[in-house]
Amino acid sequence: MDSTFTAGTFAISCDAAQYQSEILYLVMHIWRRMKLDSAGDINEILLSSFRFLKERWSTENEPKSVEEQKGLIGELMALLWVYDEHGEEYLRYWDASGHAPNDIETPEFHVEAKSKMKKANTVRISFKKQLSIPEDKKLFLAVTDANVSQKAEAKTLPGIKDELLQQLKDMGCGKVTEVKNAIESWGLSDVIGEKFTTTFLVGDTTIYEVLAEHSCAVYGEMDLPLGIKTESYDLELSSFD
Repeated sequence: MDSTFTAGTFAISCDAAQYQSEILYLVMHIWRRMKLDSAGDINEILLSSFRFLKERWSTENEPKSVEEQKGLIGELMALLWVYDEHGEEYLRYWDASGHAPNDIETPEFHVEAKSKMKKANTVRISFKKQLSIPEDKKLFLAVTDANVSQKAEAKTLPGIKDELLQQLKDMGCGKVTEVKNAIESWGLSDVIGEKFTTTFLVGDTTIYEVLAEHSCAVYGEMDLPLGIKTESYDLELSSFD
């Protein structure tokens, strides 16, 4: 990889066939940092972003934490449900960047994807209004069982990704390449796939339609007392019974 800085322009050059997705991922990371801190120093953002890229290529750690990997597994399983129930035209509404309030936001419905251990009966909701029902739309909560496992049948995240893409292809989906590109923008590219070593057993995905009377929807619209703030919370899935 080479870089040049001339006349106020910073340029990166490398083999596009092998590293295009990694450079795009770097650019996405810089964009996210600037969106979160628009007043930040661009030079410091560039430096920190390159440190981030260096960490991805480190031999000491996986490119993403186990929890981040489980999060993507949940989103991929939710995406498979959307394709099966609604069709491939809705696959493009998946926000792999994680910046949208819900993981999949279509004109007719939203889907929030979560993963949990098979025996767990709760999921972590990221912020208070995450399961507030969008106006004139339905909201679904997709919960996938995903356990870290050393069993022979367990697969790494790249293996799960390849299996999902093949499944979509076998089902006649014409948007497999677009889904693959979205996964790469999340940070899972072929060139770095071998660095993912944790293996998972992926179980069932349960779909809950969130209704106005459900506790999570009520809580999302509730006014908290002055001075009380909350970020994430645990939701008991039995509240949907």
